Amino acid sequence: MIEKQIPLAEGAQVTLLEMKGDLKVSGWDEAYVQVQMDSDAEEDLLIGESPTGLELSARSSCEVWVPANVPVTVRQAKGNLKVKEVQAVFKTEQVHGDLRLSDMGEVTIDRAHSNLKASDLSSLRVTDVVAGSASVKAMESADLQAVQGSLRAKALDRLQVAHVAGELVVKDVEGPVQAGRVDGNAVLKDVGGMVAIDKVAGNLMGRDLLGGVKAGKIGGNLVLSGDLGSGCTYQFRTGGNAALRLAEDANASVTLKAGGRVMSTATLAEEVRTGNTLSGIMGDGGTELAVEAGGNVILGRGHVSWHEDEEELWEEAEDELKPCGISLGDEISRQVEESLRAIDVEEIGRRASESIERAMAQMRTKLESIDWERVGHQAEGTMERALGQMQRELDRLSEKAGRQQEKMQRMAEQRQRQAERQAERQAERQQRHAARVHTVAWQSGQPKPAPAPTPSFDAERLSILTMVEQGQISIQEAETLLDALR
Repeated sequence: MIEKQIPLAEGAQVTLLEMKGDLKVSGWDEAYVQVQMDSDAEEDLLIGESPTGLELSARSSCEVWVPANVPVTVRQAKGNLKVKEVQAVFKTEQVHGDLRLSDMGEVTIDRAHSNLKASDLSSLRVTDVVAGSASVKAMESADLQAVQGSLRAKALDRLQVAHVAGELVVKDVEGPVQAGRVDGNAVLKDVGGMVAIDKVAGNLMGRDLLGGVKAGKIGGNLVLSGDLGSGCTYQFRTGGNAALRLAEDANASVTLKAGGRVMSTATLAEEVRTGNTLSGIMGDGGTELAVEAGGNVILGRGHVSWHEDEEELWEEAEDELKPCGISLGDEISRQVEESLRAIDVEEIGRRASESIERAMAQMRTKLESIDWERVGHQAEGTMERALGQMQRELDRLSEKAGRQQEKMQRMAEQRQRQAERQAERQAERQQRHAARVHTVAWQSGQPKPAPAPTPSFDAERLSILTMVEQGQISIQEAETLLDALR
């Protein structure tokens, strides 16, 4: 084992260039840097200086103590990295193993290739990505660009994350929560500021969200319970069902729209209801609550329980989830389903039946008060007017059909005339072509005679003898031709 103490000038910084094993960094009250390594080889520890201060590299696992008020930068840690009690600015560029931070000041992380767990920091900023899951707790602010696993956040002043590929669980945040895209489920509890989420692919479950919510799109179900903030806006759009179980003293102007049914056990003033919409005022209003769901919407008052053992699971059990075979996403989905079942559907059905009975009673009263004789005369007049209108419509359609038939007949005749003219033109072209190609086989150099009736054999013989006399053919050729005429 190697142990070295390295003096540090005032105002100097510490840079850990390349740490190939596991690394532990601790802040302390001493004014120098101490390094303790597992290796016995002196060449495994490289010590140098830079314009900013001290530079170290290690080829094996080691532990480094630095003055707590000195800024520290880790360029590359090949193994796991654990840092505590460094109160000055701390930065990491590449951490290939798990990263754990506790009791620190301002922290900036470029890229963590595995999991991140941070607690009791002044602030945390991830500029690139956490390739695993992340747990952040007890700090003023956390700003993460991307988390490829799940993200759990508790006891913050504010939280911002651009993308969470897994589940998002947030609890006890005093200020705002802003998330871009969550590919899994989202659970939000006890948030004092505005919650803004662009998209949640799974379920969204929220309780005691006092600063308002704007959820652009929820792929699964929505469960909202507890208190609402006065004068805040709550807007949700979900592709599944929505269960709203609000506090008994909740005040809100409610607008609900469902692809399925809207069911409510809450008493609303100025209630307006259709088959799949409901609006009205709960309490004295003041808060805007608008929900649009692809499935059913259920509205009620009262408490929806969150099981304490599951809360503890979400808070503390990130290290035990995999060994226990527990899926956080499954737990959230089960919690959502239990919340949906917690709504008293029988009470909703009973109230719906009562509403139907009241409507039927009102209808019977109206029917009993109708003057059927007067209605009969009115109905007869209405029927006559309707029949007259129908007859006029039939006459108009008949005239239109007649005009259409005449038009079709004219078009057929025109097409027939065009076909006849085309046939005539075709016959003329064929005759001209036959005249051009008709020839009479004749001796080269002789003018072509005009067409004449087929000559007799005597005329042919005389013609042959004349050609012999004029020297046009030989005697042998003449004999051959005369033999052909016999």
